[in-house]
Amino acid sequence: MMKLNHECVRDLMLAIESVEIVEPFLLTYFYEDQESLKIYTLDELFYTTLVLEGAGFLNAEDRSHGSGPEAIIRTITWEGHQFLDNIRDDGVWKDTKAVVSKLSSVSLGVVSDVASKIIAELIKRN
Repeated sequence: MMKLNHECVRDLMLAIESVEIVEPFLLTYFYEDQESLKIYTLDELFYTTLVLEGAGFLNAEDRSHGSGPEAIIRTITWEGHQFLDNIRDDGVWKDTKAVVSKLSSVSLGVVSDVASKIIAELIKRN
């Protein structure tokens, strides 16, 4: 059983958002082209992709075969974009990680909620 890595979630979502691809693409080819993702294994990115699809953040499909894991990534969903908007800013992300690191585990929904509250506090202060 793999553990969901929130850094991998953020990095993968930001990498997917950064490319201007209108056609579905294979995770393995995407991985080979994205230097920012090289700190993760393909298995970790595959697992993260499937979790993000299950959470409703990505439209993706498991296309694994005998030679290893494979996924087709189609689009980021509305929910995925909302999540990204909450965690995109490096300062907000750092503060969010500081809050959620005090807990043994948190869902992506909680991570997004914490980031949203941090953003609201920043807006209030300005």
